[in-house]
Amino acid sequence: MRIFNFSEKTRVTKPSRPMSTALVIAALTMTMAFGLAACGNKESLQATATSDKKVNPAPKLEDPSATGRELITKWLTALKERDLESIDEQLAPNFQIRRANGSTANKEEYLKSPAVVTSFELSEKLVGLQHGQTLSLNWAIKVEETIGGITYSNSEAPRMTSFEWNTDKWQIVTYANFNAPTTVTTTTSTTTPTTTTTAG
Repeated sequence: MRIFNFSEKTRVTKPSRPMSTALVIAALTMTMAFGLAACGNKESLQATATSDKKVNPAPKLEDPSATGRELITKWLTALKERDLESIDEQLAPNFQIRRANGSTANKEEYLKSPAVVTSFELSEKLVGLQHGQTLSLNWAIKVEETIGGITYSNSEAPRMTSFEWNTDKWQIVTYANFNAPTTVTTTTSTTTPTTTTTAG
């Protein structure tokens, strides 16, 4: 018969120190791995969101001049019909215009008082050049218009316009109006003819 000695303390086996250290290192490694994976997913989502916001590339125009004529006609028609919504949509946020008399305006300023066009006739010669997202036009026009209460000459005058492809449409970025100033001949009390030039 076997006799148990209850006075003997029960031995408790403790894990060796090297094993505990290995477990800690493994846990830390897994934590870091999950952290890096989470960061990678976040960066991936951010990259996807950024790519979604990228501007779509402009279409490659077969005939930039023909497209330019369509765009200018659309612009002048909007001015003639006083279609403020269309005028707004056709102007880029950073739009700027400069006229023959040196006056300038940005988009906000222009929309407050757009040109009043009564009639227009585009010149046969219109040259359009595309480079990537931009389209530049060199053209001329005969137009009856009033800007800021001043009537412009209706003789043919050159103009230059640049467009930029913004997401899904062409918008005007810069606009140069070289319309000749209106010249009015008046007579003084001494019947000496004088010439008054009003810049358009």
